[in-house]
Amino acid sequence: MGYLPLDDLGATIFFQLVSARYERGSIILTSNKSYGDWGSIFGDPIIATAILDRLLHHSTTINICGESYRLKDRRKAGLFPRPEEDRGRSAPFPSPQSLQNGPRRQGSAAPRKTSAALTAPVRSTE
Repeated sequence: MGYLPLDDLGATIFFQLVSARYERGSIILTSNKSYGDWGSIFGDPIIATAILDRLLHHSTTINICGESYRLKDRRKAGLFPRPEEDRGRSAPFPSPQSLQNGPRRQGSAAPRKTSAALTAPVRSTE
């Protein structure tokens, strides 16, 4: 999540997918954005909050810091400078200190039984 923003229809469909899986099955999701930036992914902080509320309810968040495998492979092939050769230039990825979301585990609750139709939350018109 976060590589490309979703339009209104994409955000609504993704919300419906998350809602359909909520408390019924697992979802594994990766993102290059912190949770605070998810409003820009979906174009609306309200739908982002509704999605995150369902995703984080029974979740474990794992923050992986460090260089990507693709970047490591490029360095091995000599296509990208090594960190010691790259002093003074800005890093291609944020430093671990700049990442905001650390490991997090939230409590569990008994599954809710509902037969409500899946609908997206109401978006603000501001």
